[in-house]
Amino acid sequence: MLKRMFKKRSGETKKDDYDDIAGVITTIGVLSALLLGLLLSMAIETQPRKQPEGEFRGLLCSSQEFRSYVIETMDTFAGGVGAYKAQPFNFSLPVGKGQTLDMRKYLESIIHQRHGEVSSRPDLPSCLKDVHVGAVAEALVSVFPMAMMNVFININNPPVRISDGIEKPLCIGFGFNLVCLLCSVVLYLSLSISPSHEDESGKTLTAWLRIGWPMIVVLCMLFFCSLISFLVSYARMLQWNSPFFDQSFANVSTIGISAISIPGSLIGGVLSFASYMMSTYPNLTCFRKNTADGSGNADAAAQVVVPAA
Repeated sequence: MLKRMFKKRSGETKKDDYDDIAGVITTIGVLSALLLGLLLSMAIETQPRKQPEGEFRGLLCSSQEFRSYVIETMDTFAGGVGAYKAQPFNFSLPVGKGQTLDMRKYLESIIHQRHGEVSSRPDLPSCLKDVHVGAVAEALVSVFPMAMMNVFININNPPVRISDGIEKPLCIGFGFNLVCLLCSVVLYLSLSISPSHEDESGKTLTAWLRIGWPMIVVLCMLFFCSLISFLVSYARMLQWNSPFFDQSFANVSTIGISAISIPGSLIGGVLSFASYMMSTYPNLTCFRKNTADGSGNADAAAQVVVPAA
C-alpha cells in the first residue's frame, strides 16, 4: 500500500509526485521547529532550581531519611547555612475549626505508616494526593531553607526526585525532536540536489525513495515520540508542582488528556484513515452511495427509465 501511494497515476506528472514528497518533508521540518521552541522554553522553566516546592513535597513523600532531616534542620539549623543554633520550632499547625495538626508526628511516623518508603515514581501520586501531606509540605516549604534540601540531595542522592521525573522526558523529547529537525533538513537537501526533479521517467525518484521513504517514516515516528515526551513532562510539571494535586490531576490527566485529547486524536485518526480508504478504494461496497435502483452504482442509476404516464 505504501508503494502505491507514490505510484504514478493516469493524468499525473512526475512533478506532482516530487512536490508531494518535498511537501511532506517540509511539513515535518516546520512542525519540529515549532515544537523545538516549546521544548526550549519549557526546559528553562523546569530547571530543578525553579521548582523547589515540588521537590520538597516529593522528598517528604519518598524518603523517611529526608523527613528526619527536616525535623533536625528545623530544630537546629532553621536559620539556614551558617546560622546553626538551637531554636525550638513549633510543629503544631492550625488547620481551622479550632483543630491543629502535629507536623512532627507526621514527619516521624504517620507518613511512613500510610505510604511506606516510595522507591519508584508510579508510587508517588497516592502520597501526593494525601491532603495532610500536602498541608505539612505547604506549611514547611516557606520556612525550610532550600539550600539545606539541595545539600541533602547532593549527599544522599534519593532515588525518587520530582525534578528528575520532569526533566528526563523533556530531555528525551528534545533529543528526538532535534534529530528529527536536522534529518528533515538533510533529507530535503538530498531530494533537492538529486536528479529526481528533472527526470520525467521517474526512475531516479523511485531509486531515491528506496531510502528516502523509510527515512520519512522514521522522521514521523521521531516527531510523535518527541511530542508525547513533551506532553508527559508538561503534565507532570503541572501536577507535581501544584499545591492542590487532586485538582491539577483531575484537570490535566482526567479532563485534558483522558476525556479530550486521547478520544479526539483517535477520532481524527480513524476519520483520516477512512477518508484515505474512500479515495483509494471508491468501489468498495461500504463506501458506495445508495442510488435509485439500490445497486450503489451511479451509472446504473442514470440509466433508470421512467415509464411514460
